[in-house]
Parts: sequence; structure tokens; C-alpha cells
Amino acid sequence: MEYRKASANYQAGLVIYRTDPPPNSSVISPNAYDSQQDLTNRIGTDIWMLNLDSYNYGQSRSTGSMSLGAGKSATLHSGNIGITLASSSDTSAVVNITRRESNNLSKPILTSTNTWRSPDALILDSSYNNSLSAIEGFEADIDGVIQAITPSKVEGWSPTYLDPFTEPKVLKLEDLPEGQYLLSIRVKSYLGNWSPWSDKVNVNIDRAAPIMGSDYAISKVESGKVFVELSGIRDLGSGLCSSQLVNPEGWILEKSTLKAKPQFSFGSGDIKSMALQVFDCLGNGRAASITGQSAFTPAVDLKLSGKWISAGNLFPAGSLKCLGRCTAYSKSTGVAGLVLGSGSAKFSVVGASAKSVVSNRSGDSFRVESISLGNRAKTAKVTGSNFVLIGIARAKVTITNISDANFFASESDPSLEEPIQSVLNRYGFNSADFASEWRITPMARGTTLEDPTLDLCSAQYDSELLRKERRQVVANKSENPYLFLSSESVRYKSIAAADQALKEVKLSYSNCIKNSGGTERDGLFTKYEFLELPPLPSNLITPSNSVIVHAKIGEDSSTRYLFGAYQYNGDLFTGLYVVSGATRPFSQEELKRWLDVAVIMAERLKS
Repeated sequence: MEYRKASANYQAGLVIYRTDPPPNSSVISPNAYDSQQDLTNRIGTDIWMLNLDSYNYGQSRSTGSMSLGAGKSATLHSGNIGITLASSSDTSAVVNITRRESNNLSKPILTSTNTWRSPDALILDSSYNNSLSAIEGFEADIDGVIQAITPSKVEGWSPTYLDPFTEPKVLKLEDLPEGQYLLSIRVKSYLGNWSPWSDKVNVNIDRAAPIMGSDYAISKVESGKVFVELSGIRDLGSGLCSSQLVNPEGWILEKSTLKAKPQFSFGSGDIKSMALQVFDCLGNGRAASITGQSAFTPAVDLKLSGKWISAGNLFPAGSLKCLGRCTAYSKSTGVAGLVLGSGSAKFSVVGASAKSVVSNRSGDSFRVESISLGNRAKTAKVTGSNFVLIGIARAKVTITNISDANFFASESDPSLEEPIQSVLNRYGFNSADFASEWRITPMARGTTLEDPTLDLCSAQYDSELLRKERRQVVANKSENPYLFLSSESVRYKSIAAADQALKEVKLSYSNCIKNSGGTERDGLFTKYEFLELPPLPSNLITPSNSVIVHAKIGEDSSTRYLFGAYQYNGDLFTGLYVVSGATRPFSQEELKRWLDVAVIMAERLKS
């Protein structure tokens, strides 16, 4: 705070500055990156002034004053804080600050227990928290027994204009005792007033993490894919709620919602390495490194004895029917799974006791019975009479580096209540695409047409005026390796308008290659060096309707690396933008993984 003498622009009076910048999401800038920067490192303090009087800015003109004159009072946005300049002189001023507290606190509103799936899940609804100026403490009624609840420390708290003197009290799931009980909460204000008790809810607080064993088996073969069951993974409390395979960038490759023994398809061929995350229904989790590979050999390619004929077109290609008594062999490591189309057979490791297997089919899905072969190659043997053999599946899975994992509560996105935004949300990033430590939120003005869509190597895109709807979101997390990670979905006013946008971005791309750069919106020439891309997947949008870019942009300290996928279908466009800093160019393997994401966005666009 300071007291200012009168000037040409301000009357004499009290002035209050915020010494911390506003939230990034409040920044209004033509530069899309600004809303993603840490403003505390980029903007000095003493520049954010509170409007305590009649100041107004509009149409590039300002009127009025921000300073509070002698004898005047101002109330902050919440209505709970009042500021009065009681008297002043050339050397000092008397300021009265009052906080309004009601003796009648309203009944606390609890969040839905369905959202209590992570230690940091909030217990009190945010609308209730925001209605109070400060909370001094909490009490819980647990099965009729009242006890004080100590809230967790707020990490990294320091005094700000929101909480200038004391650390805020925020009640989270991790603060409640473990067990199953009937719960009610009340809060105490700093004046010593207690609220009424909240409505009672039945809760089950379980902090035991799921069990992550290394056992696995092949569960089924479906449409040519081999599904592996991680039979050593289970939870003894609430059961599993979410199990997922995650790539190094945090993108969820596959998810299982089975309550125990989650199943995944590892694909055939090369060994695939990724992260495995497993969470129970109360947010307790385990993480590990997992490597897996699977393969399927149709009956026609196995070593056979006895009389076999084609099984016909009622079964997958390569299936054989045994006439009389037959035997089939396959040699491998890990786990082998027998896939029968009809009848029954014996399945065993050569020299060991056999397992009886009966065919089990549902549409294109065939139930599989597995046997363990171990780490050394062994021969699996199938024997029987008058049965249809589809083939033998193989899999090998290794789980290592097991550790505890946190499930982070997702934040609600009010923009999705708008029908247009809800539809556009189908095409780009959404909260289910990334591991829970990532936050997917609309970019500042990302749900409007105020900001441009196309800016690749040029400032001139006439098609910007032909857009109808837009949604651009950003992905962010603590220690984000990227300068900018975003997807954008745009619906144009017509297919012709989208075609014009496609032609413009292709022309800009072509000119940028020819000129080694282009003039961007700041009016300056920016250098572009286009770099090697891995082979493009065939299931992207066709090259005639897309532009895929890997480029080094700028020079020296302003250098950054861009992977961009611009894809069009009908009147719709989706953009995938990944920007990395000067010291972190993309590897070819990383680019392959982002191309896989571009394929998923292409599939959404086609649908």
C-alpha cells in the first residue's frame, strides 16, 4: 500500500498494488505462449494495481482514478473486505481494513464421494469455500463421535493478497481417517463461530495400494489381437478402477476398467516398453515399468501331424480342422495360449501333464487357455480329435521398478457445458487422453475466434475470417518438458472455407521451405529449418488434406523445435502442436509417438 499525492491522472489517495502477477489464464496477449509461461519469472512486481475508485479502460482510452480518496471506502470483490482511508497528511495516512464475518455460517456442501479418488481431492465444494473469507478449523462427526480434523499443509504457500497472513485451511481426502463410516463436517471461522453440520454421507477411506504381482496369462484372441491378462494385479479393498499403459510423454495408450486382472493388447512383433499405472477406486495407486510382446501363429503355420483340412470361412484365415486324431506343436518362451474354434483338445508343455481345453467363442473373440513355458524355449503340444484349431498365441511380459503412484484429481471444465465446446472436445485432447498428472484446460480465449488458428511461417491467412467454431486446449503439468503442448479443433463455415484454409497452409509451408522462413505476426522474418520426419503412418488424413511438420524455428536463445500436424476433413480441422526448447530437440522415437497421437486425432476427425 502507499499514499499518493495528486497528479495529472490521479487524485490524491490510497493506492494498493498486488505484488504477485495474476493467474496465467487471465493474461490477454496475442502471443499464444504467454498464457503458458511462469509470469513470476517474467514480470516484475508492483505493476498490478487494484481499482479502488472509478478507473475505466475502453477503446484505447482511460478515464477516472484508481486511488481511494480521504473519507472514502471500497469493498473487494467478495464483499467481505472493506478498506477506508480515514485521514491523511503529507507524511502519513490512517487506513482501516475490516473483514465482514457472519455469525450465521451456512451449512457446508460436500463434494460427491464419487470424486474422492485421489489424496488431493477436495472434501468441501469450491462454491462453499469461496463463500467464506477464512476458515480456522474443521470438525468431523464420524459415526456419532466428534473429532477435530487437521488439514494438510498447503505446499509452497507464501503470503499473497488472497491469504496475506495465515496459510489457508483446505480439507482434502488425505486428511480424513481410514475406514468405513458415516461422515458429517462442520467448519469454524476465525471469529470462533461454527457452521451447521453438513449432510451425512457414507464413506470408505482405504489407503492400501493395489497388489502388483508379475503373473500373467493370455486371456483371448480377438480380431487378430492377442490380449494379455495381468493376473498378478488386484486390489483387496475397493477393487481396481483404472489400469493403463502410458507412453513416456504421458499419453494413455490403452486402458482397462476390469476390477481385477486387467487386460491389454500388446500388439505383435517388437518388444514394447511403457509405463503401467494401476489405481483402485479410492485413488491409491502403483506404477511400474512394463515390457511386453505378443504374437499369433495360425494353425496352418504350426508343425502338424495327423489329417488336417481347411476349417472354412466360418473361422479366421489359416484355421484347420482335425479329422481323426491330430497333434500340433509350437516352440517359444513366456506363455503360450491355445485358441480353439470348436471341439476340445489337450494342451501341455512336452513332457508335462496336459490341460483340457474346450472351445469358447463369442463373435470374433476366442477365449484362450494358457500354459507357462518359462524363460527358456520349450515346446507346447496340442492333441485331440475332430476339433478346429485356430492357432497358438504367445506372449512375454516383464514388470519391474514397482513404486507407489499418485492419482491427481481432475479439475472441472465449465466450457464443456456449452454444446459447441462439448462437440469440439471429441476431436482434440481431452482429460482421458493423458495420465492424471497432466491438466487439460482451454487456452486463454481458446473457445473464441479472437485468436488465430493458422500461423505457420506467415501472418496472412484470409481463411481465419471463415471460421465458425473453435476449441484450443493446452496440456500442462509440473516440470512440463515442453514449451507448448496443444490441440486445436475448428469448424469452418463451409467445406469450401476449410479447403481454402488447407490451400493457404500448404502454400505457406511451400514458401517457407523455399525461403527458409517467413514473416510472422510480429512483422519480423523468422528462420525455419525443416527437419527429418519418421515414415508417416498410412492412417493419417491423406497427404492431400494434411500438412505434417518437423521444424527448427528461430536462432540462438529463441530457438525452438516444432512438431505440427494440420489435418482437414470436410468442414473440420484439427491441429496438434508440440513445441520443445532449444536444448531439447525431438528424437525420432519421440516423433513416432507423436505421430501415433496424430493418427488418433485423424481417426476422431474421420468419425
